[in-house]
Amino acid sequence: MRLRVRGLTLLVLLVLVQPALSQEKRQQADRARTKPSVAVNNPTFETLICDDCYKFYGEARNIGSLIRSESANQVLEPIMKFAGPPVEFKTIVKFLTLHSEEVMTSRLLVATSPSAKNVPDVVVALDFPTAAEATKFSTPLNGFLNKVLPPTEETSESQNETGPTKPPTKTSKPSFYLSQYGPMLVLTTIKLSLPALRQTGKLLTENSQFRTAHNRFVAESLFFYIDFGAIEKEEEEQRKQYAEEAKKRQEELERNPQAEEPGEQAEEMPPVEIPETKAPESQETPKTAPAEVTISNTLQPLATAFFAGQGRYPDALGLGLSIEGESFDARALLINSSGVKTDAIPFLPMFAFAPGLVPEAPSILPADTELFISLSLDFPQIFTRMAALAPREYASIGGTKTNEAGTPFGSLEKQLNIKVKDDLLPLLGSEVALSLPIQTLDFIAPSQKRAKAQTAGSPETNASEPFVPGPLVMVALRDRERMKALLPKLVESMGFKGANAFAQTESKEDTEIVSYANAFAYALVGNFLVLSDPPTIRHVVDRYLNHETLAGETQFKNYTRWQPRQLQGQVYVSPALMASYRTWAQQPNAIISDQTREFLARLTMIAEPITYSLSNDGTGPFHEIHVPKNLVLMAVAAVAGEANPPPMLSNEKSTIGALYSVFSAEVTFRGNKGAGSFTSLDELVDQQLVNKEVLENFGYRIEVISSGVKFQATATPLEYGKTGKRSFFIDESGVVRGGDHGGGVATVSDDPIE
Repeated sequence: MRLRVRGLTLLVLLVLVQPALSQEKRQQADRARTKPSVAVNNPTFETLICDDCYKFYGEARNIGSLIRSESANQVLEPIMKFAGPPVEFKTIVKFLTLHSEEVMTSRLLVATSPSAKNVPDVVVALDFPTAAEATKFSTPLNGFLNKVLPPTEETSESQNETGPTKPPTKTSKPSFYLSQYGPMLVLTTIKLSLPALRQTGKLLTENSQFRTAHNRFVAESLFFYIDFGAIEKEEEEQRKQYAEEAKKRQEELERNPQAEEPGEQAEEMPPVEIPETKAPESQETPKTAPAEVTISNTLQPLATAFFAGQGRYPDALGLGLSIEGESFDARALLINSSGVKTDAIPFLPMFAFAPGLVPEAPSILPADTELFISLSLDFPQIFTRMAALAPREYASIGGTKTNEAGTPFGSLEKQLNIKVKDDLLPLLGSEVALSLPIQTLDFIAPSQKRAKAQTAGSPETNASEPFVPGPLVMVALRDRERMKALLPKLVESMGFKGANAFAQTESKEDTEIVSYANAFAYALVGNFLVLSDPPTIRHVVDRYLNHETLAGETQFKNYTRWQPRQLQGQVYVSPALMASYRTWAQQPNAIISDQTREFLARLTMIAEPITYSLSNDGTGPFHEIHVPKNLVLMAVAAVAGEANPPPMLSNEKSTIGALYSVFSAEVTFRGNKGAGSFTSLDELVDQQLVNKEVLENFGYRIEVISSGVKFQATATPLEYGKTGKRSFFIDESGVVRGGDHGGGVATVSDDPIE
């Protein structure tokens, strides 16, 4: 199971148990506690710290209600049952549950990752409705913290000037300090100093960007604020410091070349950049044989450039999370100073977004679309950004360093004999859509045996396997007729010489499908150019003409109602993802425990989609995603089950890994010493291609039979029902198969292991 949702689970748990977890990182610091000190003044948390003291701020509202909520308990259930969490974690959960009534309407607040000096690494506060409630809760909280983080003793030695050495003395050091400010309990790792927390004089509540984010997410259960401006400032100061240190070392070395032993300089001194030697303009460049022009080396510079560049991060990020409903909803607001723009997706700086629009792609795509992405892109701006990259990075791919041919578009324009900016971009609209099968999300979707129709005919007539549309790309058009005339030229120029001679055109009402053998096809559907393989294009056109589109699909309409009308981005993951978990959990060859299988079976009710939107109402880029709660719970259960599998299941998983090791070793041997033939298991061990311990330590007997270009490896339990139940098989195909044979041998006729 390749599930990657640990982040969401840990995010929820972190907020629920932060008062204790934040101290666990500081066990080497001071310990022991007495009663909390009570300060005279009663600040709120937002007026307790300055606006540039910390880079991260978190807040959980009504934490007692949150702890008691059905969603929180459903997330904790598989963790407590399957993951085998440590005793400390269980103690924390028990304490929070026991005292949830006392903190029913309280706020939990956290500030960490300090930017200022002489401040605690972490400040945690519990804000109660009244000071009396805070005082009452301080007693059980203090006792709990001392139990979870018992004081540690430090040994120190001292010596008299005139006498013998005194015996070592042991002292206890406190690791946390609990202070009360009216209705607020404040927990820190060092003694709290209000002047240190207010050293700039400007408080967090006076920060306009913080107020903007806080007000935007006032209704969410969980709120986080990240000061990217402070992070960037800190990184810039570190870069300057490193540069100054390197400069000083270089100057010292120049003054005293013998200051370092030979060899040390190469290890410690930073590499010195050698400037590029430029030939005179009049000098002729030596002629070399031209490289073969292919579609791959034409598009390679474009692909490289699209993921290059430095993104513009926002000054701050506000994040809200709601977990009370039937979905877990996360919302993020990118905030900048007035008049400053940022990239909506900073780690993809080439994505220049156009103004919001009402996506039309759902009116073209078929109703059975599994994964759909729509973006409103500013193509001229993207072209400008990509063309502005360093020309010398692309000079080796058919261009020069002194003109536009040296940009990422150089080789493409040369091959197509067009100017992208002048001839192509004016024909394109701003909406781009991408449709993918759900198995594209293999890193979060369970593996399944799914077949795609491989016929040039209509996919609906292929009854042997359900048709699964392939990947397709859609681009909105401003000038459909000019694009229609340009497309044959583009196809011919993209390396498919003579392609138009065997192109096949199919007319369906007012739509034409142009296909090239069974490899590539395009169609002009509505105001979109659709690109994919021929069966997928026919599927799209047929569904469109029959009015069976995604826009009319009930779940798409119902689950996207929350989205703003004007969007810059939209993502829809159909219920097929959740349905795939139901199928996976029901498969007898799925390697999961019986307890996890039973838990998943309870959750697989109505499959629901994942929905996402990107918009901008003038405040800044606003991301919002809704994930079905049951999907999150299934992911948590699967991860928890993998974290602490039963011994027999652990043996089976390890044995599968051992069989893959045998397969890899056989392939290596065949390509080297085997001269095209596989070999025995003993030979693989002798050649140190496979570790003998890997084969013998998991309660299975592994045997190999080889003959020329064929081999079979089997694994059977040493004690059926104790060291394992399933038997396994692998051959030169590299597919592990198996099943419960009562301790017997698995064969090639067994089903693949999921």
